[in-house]
Amino acid sequence: MASTSVRQVTTRQGQILELAAAGLSDKEIAHRLTISHRTVRTHFERLFHHYQVRNRSGVVAAWLQEKQPTIPPRPADECPYSRPFPEAFTDCPSYQAMEVMTLDIGYRPLGRLWTCRHLQPRRHAADDRWYASCVVGDADARQRWATTLGRERLLKIEALRQELTQVTAPFAEPLWRHKRRQLELMNEGRPADDESRWLQLTTRRLASRIDTLLARRRALLDEIHIPEDACRELIRVALDRLVTQPSVDVQIDVPDEVLARFPLDMRLFFRPQPLPDGVLRVSA
Repeated sequence: MASTSVRQVTTRQGQILELAAAGLSDKEIAHRLTISHRTVRTHFERLFHHYQVRNRSGVVAAWLQEKQPTIPPRPADECPYSRPFPEAFTDCPSYQAMEVMTLDIGYRPLGRLWTCRHLQPRRHAADDRWYASCVVGDADARQRWATTLGRERLLKIEALRQELTQVTAPFAEPLWRHKRRQLELMNEGRPADDESRWLQLTTRRLASRIDTLLARRRALLDEIHIPEDACRELIRVALDRLVTQPSVDVQIDVPDEVLARFPLDMRLFFRPQPLPDGVLRVSA
């Protein structure tokens, strides 16, 4: 039965499912395969009917379960955990929760899900499939990363992240709603100045709220080796990107000039780089 179901998935659907399993959004999949995001959505709707499920994560899980016998050995850096992650996920020592707003083809918010900051899509060398690669490395490297930074510090960083989430939560949907309108106007070749101005003013208000939180938690920032000024700059870079980027694809990399303002141990947190021998180094 399982093998029959696998054969009924077309080559294009298999490519879409592989990229979805690696954590890519519909728009990212469309860009990677040079097709329209509506085509991606149409394939998913057919797959929903085929697998008798109602959502994207369900069809990916069903496909992976059926396909598992034909998948070659897992790459050492592949994330071994089911995704999206549950909100209270703690199984991986290097897991860094990142809340993602999922959008429909009209940029309208559909809901939130949890992924990991360390995951990136990568093509499998053996069979050309896509998988979710952990930038930290294999299981041993993930454990070394967590040990080097220290469990207590990681817990404190996570607590601070949760406080930041509480501050940003009321802003999330209005920001995406206006970002959607900004992109619609830009795609239509119409002026988007009003929407851009609203986004600028709102992100400034959000930055001010975050500044207040950081000032209140200054002692904690010192304890976990995060310079307050560098943290403010990092947040402003992220908010500026939200206003100016011509898509809703979030860029989570830390610019070199901002990274340089953090101490070496926190650079390891933001940008881990496993060497061939598995030793973690700090990217300068």
